[in-house]
Amino acid sequence: MLSGRFLVFCPFVQTVSIRLQKKNNHRVHLTRMEKYSTLYPSIPRMELNNDSLKVPKNIPTTPQKSPNTRGMISHIPLILTWIRIGVIPLFVFAFYLPIAHSSIVCLSIFLFASFSDYLDGYLARKWNCTSSLGSFLDPVADKLLVTIALILLSSTYRGGILLPICTCIIVSREIFVSAWREWMTALGKRERVAVGIWGKLKTTLQMTSISLFLIDRTFPIFGLLLASQITCVVATVLSVYSALSYVQTKPSFVIGE
Repeated sequence: MLSGRFLVFCPFVQTVSIRLQKKNNHRVHLTRMEKYSTLYPSIPRMELNNDSLKVPKNIPTTPQKSPNTRGMISHIPLILTWIRIGVIPLFVFAFYLPIAHSSIVCLSIFLFASFSDYLDGYLARKWNCTSSLGSFLDPVADKLLVTIALILLSSTYRGGILLPICTCIIVSREIFVSAWREWMTALGKRERVAVGIWGKLKTTLQMTSISLFLIDRTFPIFGLLLASQITCVVATVLSVYSALSYVQTKPSFVIGE
């Protein structure tokens, strides 16, 4: 009977003994630290408590990007702009390539270039890595891509004079706006001709219209040519409207300068 009670009581005794042993070890550790601080008073005593084991709030818990990685990422939007300029000769070559599937290759190149226009702007805004060179090259790449594509399509267009007329208006508009921007830059007032919402919308419609023309050239679908013509006309109207919005300044400013 006693042995049974002793066996039942043993786990409790064992638990108490373990706790006492831990407590004694902790006291020995504190005693050693006090002796060490007495022998070496120049070294500050370190007190351990629950608060000292917590991670300070000002220490970041996520790994930070190194400056080299940040520098490499900041160049990606500019690299995409240079790639868009670099594929323009490939687009011209594919347009006149005398093979069966040249239209598909040409369409793929233009769609890739159009998507890169959206992607580099999105990444530049997301990563906050805009640059003066990128701000200059991005509209230049768009103008080169759109004007060259319209000229190529007009040279082989068999649907009347609509596309050639729209091409002439759009190309003239781009030349005029570029010259106007250069003049405003020389006057130190380039912010007055910054790219607005209408300019971005007309570029989107121009690329959409060209894509529809290229798709119709590759896969003739009923009604697709009409849709591309309507989109081209709307893009031309927006091109003229956006150009007029750039020159809508105060008369005193224009005459005085």
